[in-house]
Amino acid sequence: MKQFLLFTIAFFAFSFSGYSQTFDDFVKSGNAARNGYVADKNQEYNKYLEKINKEFAEYLKEKWTEFDVKDGIPVPSKPKPVEPVSVSSPDEAVPVSEQVIYEQEVNAEDLEMSPEEEKNYKKATDFVETLRQSEINAASEFEKEDYIVNTLIYNTPVNVCCASPQLSDIVLSSINESQVGEFWSKVMKADNGYVLAKCQKIKADMKLNDWGYYLICKKAAENIFKKGDDEKTLYTVFLLCQSGYSAKIGRCNEHLIVLLPFYQNSYCQKYVECDDVKYYMFNFDNVPITGNNVIYTYEKVFNKNYAKRLNLLIDEEPQFNENIATKTLRYGNNSDPMTFMYNSNLMDYYKDYPLVDLKVYFNAAISRDLNESIKTCLTPLVKGKSEQLSVNTLLDFMYTSFDNYKNDDEQFGHEKWFFCEEMLYYPYNDCEDRAVFFANVVSTLLGLDVVLLEYKTHVATAVRFNDEVKGKYLLYNDKKYVVCDPTYFGAYAGIEMPEMGEPVVISR
Repeated sequence: MKQFLLFTIAFFAFSFSGYSQTFDDFVKSGNAARNGYVADKNQEYNKYLEKINKEFAEYLKEKWTEFDVKDGIPVPSKPKPVEPVSVSSPDEAVPVSEQVIYEQEVNAEDLEMSPEEEKNYKKATDFVETLRQSEINAASEFEKEDYIVNTLIYNTPVNVCCASPQLSDIVLSSINESQVGEFWSKVMKADNGYVLAKCQKIKADMKLNDWGYYLICKKAAENIFKKGDDEKTLYTVFLLCQSGYSAKIGRCNEHLIVLLPFYQNSYCQKYVECDDVKYYMFNFDNVPITGNNVIYTYEKVFNKNYAKRLNLLIDEEPQFNENIATKTLRYGNNSDPMTFMYNSNLMDYYKDYPLVDLKVYFNAAISRDLNESIKTCLTPLVKGKSEQLSVNTLLDFMYTSFDNYKNDDEQFGHEKWFFCEEMLYYPYNDCEDRAVFFANVVSTLLGLDVVLLEYKTHVATAVRFNDEVKGKYLLYNDKKYVVCDPTYFGAYAGIEMPEMGEPVVISR
Protein backbone atom coordinates (compact mmCIF):
# COMPACT_ATOMS: atom_id res chain seq x y z
CA MET A 1 0.00 0.00 0.00
CA LYS A 2 2.82 2.38 0.89
CA GLN A 3 4.47 1.66 -2.46
CA PHE A 4 1.21 2.38 -4.30
CA LEU A 5 0.82 5.71 -2.49
CA LEU A 6 4.35 6.73 -3.40
CA PHE A 7 3.68 6.07 -7.08
CA THR A 8 0.33 7.89 -6.86
CA ILE A 9 1.96 10.97 -5.35
CA ALA A 10 4.64 10.92 -8.05
CA PHE A 11 1.95 10.64 -10.75
CA PHE A 12 -0.09 13.62 -9.50
CA ALA A 13 3.03 15.70 -8.99
CA PHE A 14 3.82 15.07 -12.65
CA SER A 15 0.23 15.78 -13.78
CA PHE A 16 -0.15 19.16 -12.06
CA SER A 17 3.28 20.55 -12.89
CA GLY A 18 2.11 21.88 -16.24
CA TYR A 19 3.98 18.97 -17.80
CA SER A 20 7.25 20.74 -17.03
CA GLN A 21 8.82 17.34 -16.41
CA THR A 22 9.60 14.98 -19.25
CA PHE A 23 8.16 11.50 -19.12
CA ASP A 24 11.68 10.20 -18.41
CA ASP A 25 11.83 12.49 -15.38
CA PHE A 26 8.54 11.02 -14.22
CA VAL A 27 9.79 7.45 -14.61
CA LYS A 28 12.95 8.32 -12.71
CA SER A 29 10.94 9.86 -9.88
CA GLY A 30 8.75 6.76 -9.75
CA ASN A 31 11.79 4.51 -9.68
CA ALA A 32 13.31 6.62 -6.92
CA ALA A 33 10.10 6.26 -4.91
CA ARG A 34 10.09 2.50 -5.49
CA ASN A 35 13.77 2.16 -4.57
CA GLY A 36 13.18 4.24 -1.47
CA TYR A 37 10.30 1.97 -0.51
CA VAL A 38 12.43 -1.17 -0.99
CA ALA A 39 15.30 0.37 0.98
CA ASP A 40 12.93 1.26 3.84
CA LYS A 41 11.48 -2.24 3.87
CA ASN A 42 14.96 -3.77 3.78
CA GLN A 43 15.90 -1.72 6.80
CA GLU A 44 12.77 -2.90 8.60
CA TYR A 45 13.47 -6.49 7.57
CA ASN A 46 17.10 -6.36 8.74
CA LYS A 47 16.07 -4.97 12.13
CA TYR A 48 13.45 -7.71 12.45
CA LEU A 49 15.99 -10.35 11.41
CA GLU A 50 18.58 -9.04 13.86
CA LYS A 51 16.09 -9.43 16.69
CA ILE A 52 15.15 -12.97 15.61
CA ASN A 53 18.82 -13.98 15.28
CA LYS A 54 19.73 -12.66 18.72
CA GLU A 55 16.90 -14.59 20.33
CA PHE A 56 17.72 -17.72 18.36
CA ALA A 57 21.45 -17.59 19.20
CA GLU A 58 20.54 -17.57 22.89
CA TYR A 59 18.02 -20.36 22.37
CA LEU A 60 20.70 -22.54 20.72
CA LYS A 61 22.79 -22.33 23.90
CA GLU A 62 20.08 -24.16 25.84
CA LYS A 63 20.29 -27.94 26.26
CA TRP A 64 19.18 -29.75 23.10
CA THR A 65 16.68 -32.60 23.10
CA GLU A 66 17.41 -36.22 22.27
CA PHE A 67 15.44 -37.48 19.25
CA ASP A 68 15.08 -41.02 17.96
CA VAL A 69 16.45 -41.54 14.47
CA LYS A 70 14.03 -43.16 12.03
CA ASP A 71 15.55 -45.48 9.45
CA GLY A 72 13.80 -43.77 6.56
CA ILE A 73 10.56 -44.30 4.71
CA PRO A 74 10.80 -47.56 2.76
CA VAL A 75 10.27 -47.29 -0.96
CA PRO A 76 6.68 -48.32 -1.81
CA SER A 77 6.94 -52.06 -2.43
CA LYS A 78 6.70 -52.97 -6.10
CA PRO A 79 7.96 -56.53 -6.75
CA LYS A 80 8.31 -55.87 -10.46
CA PRO A 81 8.85 -58.70 -12.94
CA VAL A 82 12.45 -59.65 -13.67
CA GLU A 83 11.63 -60.13 -17.35
CA PRO A 84 9.41 -57.88 -19.49
CA VAL A 85 5.81 -58.99 -20.00
CA SER A 86 4.47 -59.42 -23.56
CA VAL A 87 1.02 -60.08 -24.97
CA SER A 88 0.62 -63.80 -25.63
CA SER A 89 -1.06 -63.44 -29.03
CA PRO A 90 -1.85 -60.74 -31.63
CA ASP A 91 -5.55 -60.97 -30.68
CA GLU A 92 -4.76 -59.71 -27.18
CA ALA A 93 -2.99 -56.62 -28.47
CA VAL A 94 -6.08 -54.84 -29.85
CA PRO A 95 -9.11 -53.96 -27.66
CA VAL A 96 -12.56 -54.94 -28.90
CA SER A 97 -14.79 -53.34 -26.26
CA GLU A 98 -14.85 -50.74 -23.49
CA GLN A 99 -14.47 -51.46 -19.78
CA VAL A 100 -14.05 -48.99 -16.92
CA ILE A 101 -11.44 -50.12 -14.39
CA TYR A 102 -11.36 -47.22 -11.98
CA GLU A 103 -13.22 -44.05 -11.01
CA GLN A 104 -12.00 -41.26 -8.77
CA GLU A 105 -12.48 -37.56 -8.16
CA VAL A 106 -9.54 -35.19 -7.69
CA ASN A 107 -9.16 -34.29 -4.03
CA ALA A 108 -6.76 -32.45 -1.74
CA GLU A 109 -4.65 -35.57 -1.23
CA ASP A 110 -3.55 -35.33 -4.87
CA LEU A 111 -1.80 -32.03 -4.20
CA GLU A 112 1.84 -31.71 -3.14
CA MET A 113 0.94 -28.96 -0.67
CA SER A 114 -2.26 -28.16 1.11
CA PRO A 115 -3.78 -24.74 0.35
CA GLU A 116 -2.50 -23.50 3.72
CA GLU A 117 1.00 -24.81 3.00
CA GLU A 118 1.00 -23.14 -0.41
CA LYS A 119 -0.03 -19.86 1.22
CA ASN A 120 2.73 -20.10 3.84
CA TYR A 121 5.32 -21.09 1.23
CA LYS A 122 4.48 -18.06 -0.93
CA LYS A 123 4.45 -15.77 2.10
CA ALA A 124 7.91 -16.90 3.23
CA THR A 125 9.31 -16.70 -0.31
CA ASP A 126 7.92 -13.24 -1.01
CA PHE A 127 9.00 -11.92 2.37
CA VAL A 128 12.65 -12.83 1.85
CA GLU A 129 13.14 -12.47 -1.91
CA THR A 130 11.13 -9.25 -2.44
CA LEU A 131 12.71 -7.41 0.46
CA ARG A 132 16.18 -8.45 -0.64
CA GLN A 133 15.57 -7.34 -4.23
CA SER A 134 17.75 -4.26 -3.90
CA GLU A 135 20.67 -6.42 -2.75
CA ILE A 136 20.07 -8.91 -5.55
CA ASN A 137 20.04 -6.05 -8.07
CA ALA A 138 23.24 -4.70 -6.55
CA ALA A 139 24.86 -8.11 -6.82
CA SER A 140 24.21 -8.12 -10.57
CA GLU A 141 25.76 -4.68 -11.07
CA PHE A 142 28.60 -4.71 -8.60
CA GLU A 143 30.98 -7.42 -7.44
CA LYS A 144 33.14 -7.08 -4.34
CA GLU A 145 36.39 -8.62 -5.53
CA ASP A 146 37.42 -9.75 -2.05
CA TYR A 147 34.04 -11.47 -1.62
CA ILE A 148 34.03 -13.51 -4.81
CA VAL A 149 35.51 -16.85 -5.79
CA ASN A 150 35.04 -18.71 -9.06
CA THR A 151 33.80 -22.24 -8.58
CA LEU A 152 31.84 -24.95 -10.38
CA ILE A 153 28.33 -26.24 -9.76
CA TYR A 154 27.85 -29.31 -11.94
CA ASN A 155 30.57 -28.14 -14.32
CA THR A 156 28.96 -24.70 -14.55
CA PRO A 157 31.17 -21.74 -13.53
CA VAL A 158 29.58 -19.44 -10.95
CA ASN A 159 30.84 -16.63 -8.75
CA VAL A 160 29.87 -17.53 -5.21
CA CYS A 161 30.80 -15.58 -2.14
CA CYS A 162 34.12 -16.05 -0.48
CA ALA A 163 34.30 -13.85 2.61
CA SER A 164 36.00 -11.12 4.51
CA PRO A 165 37.78 -12.12 7.73
CA GLN A 166 34.51 -11.19 9.44
CA LEU A 167 33.26 -14.66 8.57
CA SER A 168 36.17 -16.91 7.68
CA ASP A 169 37.97 -16.28 10.99
CA ILE A 170 35.01 -17.53 13.04
CA VAL A 171 35.63 -21.07 14.31
CA LEU A 172 33.88 -23.61 16.49
CA SER A 173 36.01 -24.70 19.44
CA SER A 174 33.49 -27.50 20.08
CA ILE A 175 30.01 -28.50 18.93
CA ASN A 176 28.24 -28.21 22.26
CA GLU A 177 25.17 -26.01 22.60
CA SER A 178 27.06 -23.05 24.04
CA GLN A 179 29.59 -22.91 21.20
CA VAL A 180 26.96 -23.41 18.49
CA GLY A 181 24.95 -20.51 19.90
CA GLU A 182 28.09 -18.36 20.15
CA PHE A 183 29.00 -19.17 16.53
CA TRP A 184 25.50 -18.11 15.40
CA SER A 185 25.81 -14.89 17.40
CA LYS A 186 29.14 -14.00 15.74
CA VAL A 187 28.03 -14.94 12.22
CA MET A 188 24.88 -12.82 12.38
CA LYS A 189 27.02 -9.69 12.90
CA ALA A 190 28.99 -10.25 9.69
CA ASP A 191 28.15 -9.06 6.17
CA ASN A 192 25.70 -11.82 5.25
CA GLY A 193 23.34 -9.72 3.13
CA TYR A 194 25.64 -9.80 0.14
CA VAL A 195 26.28 -13.56 0.56
CA LEU A 196 22.52 -14.21 0.60
CA ALA A 197 21.92 -11.91 -2.37
CA LYS A 198 24.55 -13.77 -4.38
CA CYS A 199 23.08 -17.17 -3.47
CA GLN A 200 19.59 -16.05 -4.45
CA LYS A 201 20.82 -14.53 -7.70
CA ILE A 202 22.58 -17.79 -8.65
CA LYS A 203 19.39 -19.70 -7.87
CA ALA A 204 17.38 -17.38 -10.12
CA ASP A 205 19.95 -17.32 -12.93
CA MET A 206 20.33 -21.11 -12.96
CA LYS A 207 16.57 -21.67 -12.47
CA LEU A 208 17.14 -24.01 -9.56
CA ASN A 209 14.51 -25.17 -7.09
CA ASP A 210 14.82 -25.36 -3.31
CA TRP A 211 17.13 -28.40 -3.42
CA GLY A 212 19.38 -26.49 -5.82
CA TYR A 213 19.37 -23.52 -3.44
CA TYR A 214 20.48 -25.79 -0.59
CA LEU A 215 23.42 -26.92 -2.75
CA ILE A 216 24.32 -23.28 -3.52
CA CYS A 217 24.30 -22.43 0.20
CA LYS A 218 26.56 -25.44 0.79
CA LYS A 219 28.94 -24.22 -1.90
CA ALA A 220 29.06 -20.73 -0.36
CA ALA A 221 29.73 -22.20 3.10
CA GLU A 222 32.44 -24.42 1.64
CA ASN A 223 34.23 -21.41 0.13
CA ILE A 224 33.92 -19.29 3.27
CA PHE A 225 34.93 -21.88 5.87
CA LYS A 226 37.82 -23.74 4.28
CA LYS A 227 38.66 -26.17 7.08
CA GLY A 228 35.93 -27.58 9.29
CA ASP A 229 32.83 -29.40 8.07
CA ASP A 230 31.01 -28.42 11.28
CA GLU A 231 31.45 -24.72 10.49
CA LYS A 232 30.30 -25.33 6.90
CA THR A 233 27.27 -27.25 8.13
CA LEU A 234 26.27 -24.61 10.64
CA TYR A 235 26.66 -21.75 8.16
CA THR A 236 24.64 -23.65 5.54
CA VAL A 237 21.76 -23.89 8.01
CA PHE A 238 22.25 -20.22 8.91
CA LEU A 239 21.88 -19.19 5.25
CA LEU A 240 18.82 -21.39 4.78
CA CYS A 241 17.15 -19.93 7.87
CA GLN A 242 17.82 -16.36 6.73
CA SER A 243 16.23 -17.35 3.40
CA GLY A 244 12.94 -18.43 4.94
CA TYR A 245 13.49 -22.21 5.27
CA SER A 246 12.82 -24.13 8.48
CA ALA A 247 16.10 -26.07 8.37
CA LYS A 248 17.68 -27.20 11.65
CA ILE A 249 21.04 -28.28 13.05
CA GLY A 250 21.56 -31.71 14.53
CA ARG A 251 24.44 -33.27 16.48
CA CYS A 252 25.20 -36.90 15.70
CA ASN A 253 28.34 -39.08 15.88
CA GLU A 254 30.38 -36.13 17.21
CA HIS A 255 29.54 -33.97 14.19
CA LEU A 256 26.93 -31.42 13.19
CA ILE A 257 24.47 -32.39 10.46
CA VAL A 258 21.86 -30.57 8.39
CA LEU A 259 18.19 -31.38 9.01
CA LEU A 260 15.96 -30.54 6.03
CA PRO A 261 12.14 -30.68 5.92
CA PHE A 262 10.54 -31.47 2.54
CA TYR A 263 6.98 -31.13 1.30
CA GLN A 264 7.41 -34.46 -0.49
CA ASN A 265 8.42 -37.81 0.98
CA SER A 266 12.08 -38.75 0.73
CA TYR A 267 12.69 -42.50 0.73
CA CYS A 268 15.50 -44.47 2.41
CA GLN A 269 16.78 -41.27 4.06
CA LYS A 270 17.19 -41.19 7.84
CA TYR A 271 15.11 -38.56 9.62
CA VAL A 272 13.83 -37.28 12.94
CA GLU A 273 10.27 -36.15 13.52
CA CYS A 274 9.40 -32.91 15.28
CA ASP A 275 5.87 -31.48 15.51
CA ASP A 276 4.73 -34.05 12.91
CA VAL A 277 7.32 -32.79 10.41
CA LYS A 278 10.05 -35.08 9.08
CA TYR A 279 13.54 -33.56 9.13
CA TYR A 280 15.83 -35.55 6.85
CA MET A 281 19.46 -35.95 7.93
CA PHE A 282 22.35 -34.89 5.65
CA ASN A 283 26.08 -34.87 6.27
CA PHE A 284 27.95 -32.01 4.66
CA ASP A 285 29.96 -34.45 2.53
CA ASN A 286 26.85 -36.52 1.64
CA VAL A 287 28.28 -39.66 3.26
CA PRO A 288 25.39 -41.83 4.54
CA ILE A 289 24.78 -41.40 8.26
CA THR A 290 25.27 -44.63 10.19
CA GLY A 291 25.69 -45.67 13.79
CA ASN A 292 23.76 -43.85 16.51
CA ASN A 293 20.01 -44.27 16.77
CA VAL A 294 19.63 -40.87 18.42
CA ILE A 295 20.60 -37.32 17.57
CA TYR A 296 20.38 -34.08 19.51
CA THR A 297 18.53 -31.07 18.17
CA TYR A 298 15.88 -28.57 19.28
CA GLU A 299 12.16 -27.98 18.95
CA LYS A 300 12.05 -24.36 17.84
CA VAL A 301 11.86 -23.22 14.20
CA PHE A 302 14.09 -20.23 13.46
CA ASN A 303 11.34 -17.89 12.26
CA LYS A 304 7.92 -19.44 12.73
CA ASN A 305 6.13 -16.59 10.94
CA TYR A 306 8.08 -17.08 7.70
CA ALA A 307 9.22 -20.71 7.61
CA LYS A 308 8.84 -23.08 4.69
CA ARG A 309 9.96 -26.60 3.86
CA LEU A 310 11.93 -27.37 0.73
CA ASN A 311 9.77 -28.01 -2.33
CA LEU A 312 11.44 -30.63 -4.54
CA LEU A 313 9.27 -30.19 -7.63
CA ILE A 314 11.28 -29.16 -10.70
CA ASP A 315 9.21 -26.58 -12.57
CA GLU A 316 12.03 -25.34 -14.83
CA GLU A 317 15.02 -26.99 -16.46
CA PRO A 318 18.15 -26.23 -14.41
CA GLN A 319 20.50 -24.06 -16.45
CA PHE A 320 23.82 -25.89 -16.29
CA ASN A 321 26.49 -25.53 -18.94
CA GLU A 322 25.84 -27.67 -22.00
CA ASN A 323 27.84 -30.89 -22.09
CA ILE A 324 25.92 -32.70 -24.80
CA ALA A 325 25.84 -36.48 -24.93
CA THR A 326 23.79 -38.54 -27.37
CA LYS A 327 21.80 -41.76 -27.48
CA THR A 328 21.09 -43.46 -30.81
CA LEU A 329 17.86 -45.41 -31.18
CA ARG A 330 16.20 -47.24 -34.08
CA TYR A 331 12.56 -47.89 -34.80
CA GLY A 332 11.94 -50.75 -37.19
CA ASN A 333 14.46 -52.82 -39.10
CA ASN A 334 14.90 -50.44 -42.03
CA SER A 335 14.69 -47.09 -40.29
CA ASP A 336 17.45 -44.54 -40.08
CA PRO A 337 19.06 -44.11 -36.65
CA MET A 338 17.52 -41.43 -34.44
CA THR A 339 19.90 -39.36 -32.31
CA PHE A 340 18.55 -38.06 -29.01
CA MET A 341 20.53 -35.42 -27.12
CA TYR A 342 20.84 -34.76 -23.39
CA ASN A 343 23.02 -32.67 -21.09
CA SER A 344 25.32 -34.92 -19.07
CA ASN A 345 25.74 -32.16 -16.44
CA LEU A 346 22.05 -32.54 -15.74
CA MET A 347 22.61 -36.26 -15.16
CA ASP A 348 25.14 -35.47 -12.41
CA TYR A 349 22.59 -33.22 -10.71
CA TYR A 350 19.94 -35.93 -10.85
CA LYS A 351 22.35 -38.51 -9.42
CA ASP A 352 22.58 -36.39 -6.26
CA TYR A 353 18.82 -35.80 -6.05
CA PRO A 354 16.97 -37.41 -3.10
CA LEU A 355 14.71 -40.33 -3.98
CA VAL A 356 11.31 -38.66 -3.68
CA ASP A 357 7.68 -39.23 -4.67
CA LEU A 358 7.15 -40.53 -8.19
CA LYS A 359 5.01 -37.47 -8.89
CA VAL A 360 8.17 -35.30 -8.81
CA TYR A 361 9.72 -37.28 -11.68
CA PHE A 362 6.47 -37.27 -13.64
CA ASN A 363 6.02 -33.50 -13.30
CA ALA A 364 9.64 -32.45 -13.78
CA ALA A 365 10.23 -30.02 -16.64
CA ILE A 366 12.01 -31.80 -19.49
CA SER A 367 15.11 -30.21 -20.91
CA ARG A 368 15.27 -28.18 -24.07
CA ASP A 369 17.66 -30.75 -25.61
CA LEU A 370 15.28 -33.64 -25.01
CA ASN A 371 12.25 -31.64 -26.11
CA GLU A 372 13.90 -30.78 -29.42
CA SER A 373 15.09 -34.37 -29.88
CA ILE A 374 11.59 -35.74 -29.35
CA LYS A 375 10.14 -33.38 -31.92
CA THR A 376 12.92 -33.92 -34.47
CA CYS A 377 13.12 -37.69 -34.19
CA LEU A 378 9.54 -38.74 -33.54
CA THR A 379 7.35 -36.23 -35.40
CA PRO A 380 7.83 -38.17 -38.69
CA LEU A 381 6.44 -41.30 -36.99
CA VAL A 382 3.08 -39.67 -36.18
CA LYS A 383 2.70 -37.09 -38.94
CA GLY A 384 -0.72 -37.33 -40.60
CA LYS A 385 -1.96 -40.11 -38.29
CA SER A 386 -5.00 -40.14 -36.01
CA GLU A 387 -4.56 -39.77 -32.26
CA GLN A 388 -5.10 -43.47 -31.65
CA LEU A 389 -2.73 -44.59 -34.40
CA SER A 390 -0.14 -42.05 -33.24
CA VAL A 391 -0.25 -43.33 -29.66
CA ASN A 392 -0.08 -46.94 -30.85
CA THR A 393 2.95 -46.05 -32.97
CA LEU A 394 4.66 -44.40 -29.98
CA LEU A 395 3.88 -47.46 -27.85
CA ASP A 396 5.48 -49.63 -30.51
CA PHE A 397 8.48 -47.27 -30.52
CA MET A 398 8.86 -47.79 -26.76
CA TYR A 399 8.70 -51.58 -27.12
CA THR A 400 11.21 -51.86 -29.96
CA SER A 401 13.62 -49.00 -29.33
CA PHE A 402 13.90 -49.44 -25.56
CA ASP A 403 14.18 -53.22 -25.46
CA ASN A 404 16.70 -53.06 -22.60
CA TYR A 405 14.38 -53.79 -19.65
CA LYS A 406 15.93 -54.48 -16.25
CA ASN A 407 14.46 -53.73 -12.84
CA ASP A 408 16.25 -51.39 -10.44
CA ASP A 409 17.40 -54.07 -8.00
CA GLU A 410 19.31 -55.77 -10.80
CA GLN A 411 20.78 -52.55 -12.22
CA PHE A 412 21.48 -50.54 -9.05
CA GLY A 413 20.90 -52.85 -6.10
CA HIS A 414 18.15 -50.51 -4.88
CA GLU A 415 15.10 -48.64 -6.16
CA LYS A 416 15.81 -45.65 -8.40
CA TRP A 417 13.27 -43.72 -10.44
CA PHE A 418 14.35 -41.84 -13.55
CA PHE A 419 13.84 -38.31 -14.65
CA CYS A 420 13.07 -38.29 -18.38
CA GLU A 421 16.61 -37.56 -19.53
CA GLU A 422 17.98 -40.47 -17.51
CA MET A 423 16.24 -42.88 -19.88
CA LEU A 424 18.91 -41.91 -22.41
CA TYR A 425 21.81 -42.10 -19.95
CA TYR A 426 21.47 -45.43 -18.16
CA PRO A 427 21.78 -48.74 -20.06
CA TYR A 428 18.57 -50.24 -18.65
CA ASN A 429 15.14 -49.06 -17.51
CA ASP A 430 11.93 -50.44 -15.99
CA CYS A 431 8.22 -49.67 -15.84
CA GLU A 432 8.28 -46.36 -13.90
CA ASP A 433 10.98 -44.97 -16.16
CA ARG A 434 9.15 -46.00 -19.33
CA ALA A 435 5.85 -44.59 -18.09
CA VAL A 436 7.37 -41.17 -17.26
CA PHE A 437 9.22 -41.00 -20.59
CA PHE A 438 6.24 -42.14 -22.67
CA ALA A 439 3.91 -39.66 -20.93
CA ASN A 440 6.23 -36.79 -21.82
CA VAL A 441 6.58 -37.97 -25.43
CA VAL A 442 2.80 -38.11 -25.88
CA SER A 443 2.31 -34.70 -24.24
CA THR A 444 5.10 -33.10 -26.28
CA LEU A 445 4.11 -34.50 -29.67
CA LEU A 446 0.34 -34.79 -29.46
CA GLY A 447 -0.63 -32.32 -26.72
CA LEU A 448 -2.75 -34.99 -24.97
CA ASP A 449 -3.21 -35.16 -21.21
CA VAL A 450 -1.58 -38.21 -19.62
CA VAL A 451 -1.70 -39.61 -16.07
CA LEU A 452 0.36 -42.33 -14.41
CA LEU A 453 -1.29 -45.49 -13.09
CA GLU A 454 0.51 -46.79 -10.02
CA TYR A 455 -0.42 -50.41 -9.35
CA LYS A 456 0.93 -52.45 -6.44
CA THR A 457 3.53 -54.13 -8.65
CA HIS A 458 3.63 -51.97 -11.76
CA VAL A 459 3.37 -48.46 -13.26
CA ALA A 460 1.64 -47.64 -16.56
CA THR A 461 -0.08 -44.61 -18.13
CA ALA A 462 -3.52 -43.59 -19.31
CA VAL A 463 -4.20 -41.07 -22.10
CA ARG A 464 -7.15 -38.72 -22.46
CA PHE A 465 -8.03 -38.96 -26.16
CA ASN A 466 -10.25 -36.49 -27.98
CA ASP A 467 -11.41 -39.33 -30.23
CA GLU A 468 -13.33 -42.43 -29.12
CA VAL A 469 -10.95 -45.29 -28.32
CA LYS A 470 -12.06 -48.74 -27.23
CA GLY A 471 -10.51 -50.72 -24.41
CA LYS A 472 -9.96 -50.39 -20.67
CA TYR A 473 -10.16 -46.90 -19.26
CA LEU A 474 -10.66 -45.00 -16.05
CA LEU A 475 -12.83 -42.03 -15.17
CA TYR A 476 -10.68 -39.50 -13.38
CA ASN A 477 -12.32 -36.23 -12.38
CA ASP A 478 -15.16 -37.15 -14.77
CA LYS A 479 -12.76 -37.45 -17.72
CA LYS A 480 -12.02 -40.63 -19.64
CA TYR A 481 -8.42 -41.85 -19.74
CA VAL A 482 -7.57 -44.93 -21.81
CA VAL A 483 -4.95 -47.34 -20.47
CA CYS A 484 -1.66 -47.25 -22.41
CA ASP A 485 1.17 -49.41 -21.09
CA PRO A 486 4.67 -48.81 -22.54
CA THR A 487 6.03 -51.86 -20.69
CA TYR A 488 3.39 -54.40 -21.81
CA PHE A 489 5.25 -55.39 -24.95
CA GLY A 490 3.04 -55.61 -28.03
CA ALA A 491 -0.10 -54.12 -26.43
CA TYR A 492 -1.91 -51.15 -27.97
CA ALA A 493 -4.02 -48.40 -26.39
CA GLY A 494 -6.85 -49.84 -24.29
CA ILE A 495 -5.01 -53.03 -23.24
CA GLU A 496 -4.17 -53.49 -19.56
CA MET A 497 -1.64 -55.96 -18.20
CA PRO A 498 -3.52 -58.90 -16.58
CA GLU A 499 -4.29 -59.09 -12.86
CA MET A 500 -3.12 -55.60 -11.97
CA GLY A 501 -5.86 -54.63 -9.53
CA GLU A 502 -6.95 -51.05 -8.90
CA PRO A 503 -4.35 -48.32 -9.59
CA VAL A 504 -3.62 -45.04 -7.85
CA VAL A 505 -3.66 -42.11 -10.25
CA ILE A 506 -0.74 -39.67 -10.38
CA SER A 507 -1.69 -36.52 -12.28
CA ARG A 508 -0.01 -33.33 -13.35
